[in-house]
Amino acid sequence: MISSEVRRERESLHILLFDLDAVLLTSEGYYESLRRAVAMLAEALGFGPIRLSQEDIDVFESLDITAEWDSCAMCAAMLLIRAWEADPARTLPERPPLPAGGLHGLPAPDFRTFALSLADGEGRVARPLEQARQRLQTSNANLSPAQSGVLDRILGQARDPLHSLTFHLIQEFNLGSSLYSEIYGRAGTLHTSGMLAAQDRPTLSLAEREGLNEWLRAPGRHAAIVTNRPSRSGGSMFNTPEAEIGVRAAGMDRLPFIASGALGWFAEQHGLPPQAYLKPSPVHILTGLRLAVDGEVDPALAAAHDLVARGRSQDSWSRFDGARVSLFEDAAKGIRGAHAARESLAGAGVHVDLRMYGITGSPAKARALESLGARVFDTLAPALQEAIQDDPTG
Repeated sequence: MISSEVRRERESLHILLFDLDAVLLTSEGYYESLRRAVAMLAEALGFGPIRLSQEDIDVFESLDITAEWDSCAMCAAMLLIRAWEADPARTLPERPPLPAGGLHGLPAPDFRTFALSLADGEGRVARPLEQARQRLQTSNANLSPAQSGVLDRILGQARDPLHSLTFHLIQEFNLGSSLYSEIYGRAGTLHTSGMLAAQDRPTLSLAEREGLNEWLRAPGRHAAIVTNRPSRSGGSMFNTPEAEIGVRAAGMDRLPFIASGALGWFAEQHGLPPQAYLKPSPVHILTGLRLAVDGEVDPALAAAHDLVARGRSQDSWSRFDGARVSLFEDAAKGIRGAHAARESLAGAGVHVDLRMYGITGSPAKARALESLGARVFDTLAPALQEAIQDDPTG
C-alpha cells in the first residue's frame, strides 16, 4: 500500500511543458524565411511578386505540415508545374544562384487548397512530401519523364542538405549566410544576417517571465521546453543551433529544453530514422517531463524510450503518478504526442492530470487544437495565468 506521505508528494507535482515557436516565440523568423524562399523561387520561375499569406502558412501548420523544408519544397513543385504551362523546359538548380526567369503572366497556384486536398479523415497530412508527390504526379498525367524526375528530386530530397535547393534557401535565411556557411561548409549566397535572430521575439513580457521564474521556485513546480527545432547534437540531421537561438530569443535560458538534435541522435542510436521521436511521438513529451524534474537529457531520453518502446516503467516514473501536466502548444502534433504520452504512462500504472492549452490566433489551427481537447487562447500569457492559478501544489 502507498503511504499517505508518498501519495501527497506525487500529487504535488505540477509540470509545465512549453512548445517554443508560436508559444514562447513569435515564430516570425521561420515564417519570413519561408515567405522569402517562395518569393525567390517564384521570381526565378517567371511569376510576378508572390508572398505567402499568414493564412496559407496557418493551413499548412494546421495539417501538421510544420517543417518549412517540407512546405517550401511543396510550393516549389506547384510553382514549377504551373510554369511548365508556359515553358516545359524550365527547371530549378540544386543550389543558388537561381536563374532569371522572364515573366509569363500565369497566376500563382493555390497553395492552401492543394495542402487541404492532402488531408486525411482526421484533418492532418501524414508523410506530406510523399503525399504531395503522389498527388501532383497523378493530377498531372501529361508530365514528361524529365519533368516527373524533377518533381521527384525536389520533393524526394527536400531534407537533403547537399542536394536540395529549397533546403538551402530555408536554412540560409533561417541562420544567416555566415552561420550557414560555418555549419554546412558551403558558401552562402543570400547575404542575410538570419531571420531567426532578427525576427523572433518573446511572447511573454519581462515581468511575465520573472513571474514564471518566481512561481517555479516553489517545491514541486517544474518546467521544460519541448520543441521540434533543430539543435546541436552528434546526429546526422537537425544539427543546427536553432533551438538554442530560440530559447535565448524567448528569454527562457533558465529552462531545460529537448529538441530535434538530441532526439534525432538518440533515435539513430536505436536504428531509427532521426525524426522518429519528434512530436507527435510520445517519447518527446515524456522526455520533457523527466527533463523538467531531473534536469538531465540523456537519462530522460533513456527512460522515455524504455517506457514507449519496451512497454515498461522504471521505478522513477512512479514519482509522476498524480502529477499535473500543463502543456502549451500551437500545433496539433504536440497535443497528439501528449495524449500518447499519457496513455504510455497509464499502461505502466502512472496516471497524470493532463491540461492542454492551445496557443493560436489562427481559426484553422484553433479548430485542429480544439478537436483534440485543448482549450485555445490567442496568446500564451492568459493561458499560463490560468494554469498556474489552478495549481495543485498550493
